[in-house]
Amino acid sequence: MSILQNSNAISAPAGGGFYDHQISKSFRWTDGAAYLKRTPSSAGNRQTWTFSCWMKASGVNENADGNVQILGAGTSGNQDTRFRMYFYNSKLSSSSNEANFNSSAGVYRDPSAWYHIVWKLTGGTSYQYVNGTQVSTSSVSGNVAINNNVEHLLGILPNIETISKFKGYMAEVVFIDGTALDPTSFAESKNGAWIAKEIDLTFGSQGYHLDFADASAPGNDVSGNNNDWTNVSLATHDQMLDSPTFGSEGSANFPTINVLDPTITVSAI
Repeated sequence: MSILQNSNAISAPAGGGFYDHQISKSFRWTDGAAYLKRTPSSAGNRQTWTFSCWMKASGVNENADGNVQILGAGTSGNQDTRFRMYFYNSKLSSSSNEANFNSSAGVYRDPSAWYHIVWKLTGGTSYQYVNGTQVSTSSVSGNVAINNNVEHLLGILPNIETISKFKGYMAEVVFIDGTALDPTSFAESKNGAWIAKEIDLTFGSQGYHLDFADASAPGNDVSGNNNDWTNVSLATHDQMLDSPTFGSEGSANFPTINVLDPTITVSAI
């Protein structure tokens, strides 16, 4: 059962024709030992980049401190050697080791909703967006570990800490090296709903696009760069039809968008 937190929440009408761009597949993270990893052969631009993904997190509130990893690079130290984005007590957050911490005011804990997450770094500022709305910023001076030639992990914290393993679905994971883009480069508002757009972008040398279309190779990069990720224990049966533009039961699956305040979400009870 769920309760709408605000009467202005709007869900888009069902029907495949609503979407101009279809995301055909997602991948499901269920096993705590499953994740994707990649170490770039050389560093890209470490002061200007954009990360985008669609996600539905079923395990945001399962851990004692709600610390659930999305993307991270490096294992320890300051922002130059460790930088990551994650949920902390259901708030979208980013930090280095113990510095550059920022966290959204809104919480994101609806296990049935697809959220569009954008994280960009430009001009010494880290920006985070949910469903097209900026939810937090922090000042970041100099290079960061993201886009350095250190190990990057998707869905698990460096050092593989048990409490920080992601559980849920991810779809259309994109990284842009050397360009800071707004959420409207990846999605758009239509009839009050935030929906995905066709990915037609310049990726930069270390950029990638994971569309999860190949069940046997979830880390396959389709950007043209061949910046593939190594699969660690994600199984072929974890490829899902459930996506931001198509539900696993054959009907559209829409995140609930609040027109006045997109940070107010639907909470399962």
